[in-house]
Amino acid sequence: MAYPARPTSAVTPSRRTLHAELLRLCARIGYSPPAFR
Repeated sequence: MAYPARPTSAVTPSRRTLHAELLRLCARIGYSPPAFR
């Protein structure tokens, strides 16, 4: 319990985590980047 599940703006997530979050968001809104099609 040292840190919350969602990192705050003070904590910079790794590029991999950031990319995963972006893909998840795109999937939720029903949009997929051309590169992943």
